[in-house]
Amino acid sequence: SRKHQRSLYWWSWYLTSICAHSQKVSLLRDFVESEFFVIDGDSLMMTYIHEASLDPGQQLHFFYLVESFLFDLTQKKAKYVIAFFTDAECIWNQSCLHLSMRTALIVHLQHNTKVPVHTEFSNCFDPKWKDFLDENHPYFLVISDKAFPTRRRHRATGIFHILMLHTLGHRINVVLASGMTQDILRVYGYHTCSKPSIVSTFQKNKADLKCIHEHLVNLAPKIYDHVFYTGHKEELVKRMQSEINRSYSKLKDLWPKGSDVSSIVCVVTCSAALNVYAYEMTMAQTAAERGEKTENKEDGPDRLAIQEAADICRIYCLHVALLRHLPLSQRALKSDTQWTGPAQNFLVLRRMTEYFLLRHLAVTVWKVDLTYLTDLSDGHLLRTVAKVCTEVPGCAESEHKLGSKIGGEYRHIWETVAKLSPELDVGPTFPVTCTSGIVVPPANKAESGTTVQKTPTIGLIPMTSALAEEFVGDFLGQLQHLDREDPALESLCKLKVFDEAFHWHSRRPLVETQDARVKEMRIIPK
Repeated sequence: SRKHQRSLYWWSWYLTSICAHSQKVSLLRDFVESEFFVIDGDSLMMTYIHEASLDPGQQLHFFYLVESFLFDLTQKKAKYVIAFFTDAECIWNQSCLHLSMRTALIVHLQHNTKVPVHTEFSNCFDPKWKDFLDENHPYFLVISDKAFPTRRRHRATGIFHILMLHTLGHRINVVLASGMTQDILRVYGYHTCSKPSIVSTFQKNKADLKCIHEHLVNLAPKIYDHVFYTGHKEELVKRMQSEINRSYSKLKDLWPKGSDVSSIVCVVTCSAALNVYAYEMTMAQTAAERGEKTENKEDGPDRLAIQEAADICRIYCLHVALLRHLPLSQRALKSDTQWTGPAQNFLVLRRMTEYFLLRHLAVTVWKVDLTYLTDLSDGHLLRTVAKVCTEVPGCAESEHKLGSKIGGEYRHIWETVAKLSPELDVGPTFPVTCTSGIVVPPANKAESGTTVQKTPTIGLIPMTSALAEEFVGDFLGQLQHLDREDPALESLCKLKVFDEAFHWHSRRPLVETQDARVKEMRIIPK
């Protein structure tokens, strides 16, 4: 492994020396051959997943950024395809959120857009990929030169660098995704040309680069390493896939006419997550009785009960019902609510079921409306719903308080979840509650030593006006007025004292003496 790391370090240095001579050029207008090019899908995702304006969990915003970029390319008559390599998925293995977003992006581009998407290549060394390049002759590939700003960066950057070397080694140019900009007419990017010396170096070391690529893929952590904390993780993954297939098949019987993708994903993932969580708790309890050591970090009372997990699912289902009816301005409101550790772990478990379900939806045949595939969830809205359910008890205790549309849609979703998991007894549809085990209770500001700013009194300044009384009449007395002794009113009454001998702004004397004027003009009298 150290040998592979040293080799990768040298190749990264070699590639950096090549890219140092790249120039920023117009990609679509300066070259006749540039009428067709390929975009690496993971590079595209890596570019916009680090957008400064993108908050984690804002899935709709991410898709907007990607589609805006692709729309501009299409408007400029660019001819391109997007390629997702199967092995590159390991880049995102430590984040179920990113895995789910990657799968949703692929399915969305395939079904909701006219952009050609290729997913049949395992990696850049796949013979199918070489045949594709020989048949289509793309002028350049758009590849990312940066990865995560964490320790995962080494592996992801290495995979991108090998793809860049492989591309240059096959006489195809490379454009860095991170430096691409656009204006009304043109698209600019840092363009690196393939040279005979690069092709010769790659052909001599092709086997070495392939071994390094396989090492990076095998080095990637498993998807479930940060999801399950008990033993037999592979058994739990198989159980999860089995629960997803069972819930999905049963849902097709309950909804024979099909439904939208957001409702299907919500129902199936909540049902499967609850069943897998209950099965994991049973395994942990059995292991504890046998005296076996587990990796569970939530031992004892800190672990969520099954009913608390069901409360999280109720909140999630309500947030899905709200997604279709709330305007973006209300959804964008940020909440300072934080999930507890056990609640966050359960949400990651639900996200993992979402990833497996989206992979299943990509190959299944059913009446699924994929319109809302870009807006399956909203992290801000989910935390806001949890906060409101915590601070305003009874706000979601009945369908009447939620309204007929939102309340009826939420009831339909939750009752379906209950039908898919009858053995768990997940409880009634209402009320939607949020206990202290789900969100972190707000800290006592008085005990923390922080000062709370007092809200100033709001009201009208008391005064007598015949014009106001004529227009407003008796209604003027019903409005709130400031008290005569109110500090805000007293501060307004304290006028600044000005010296009438000087100008109020320039502070120059209003009446200047002859001596002062002579001194100012530096005139010496005779």
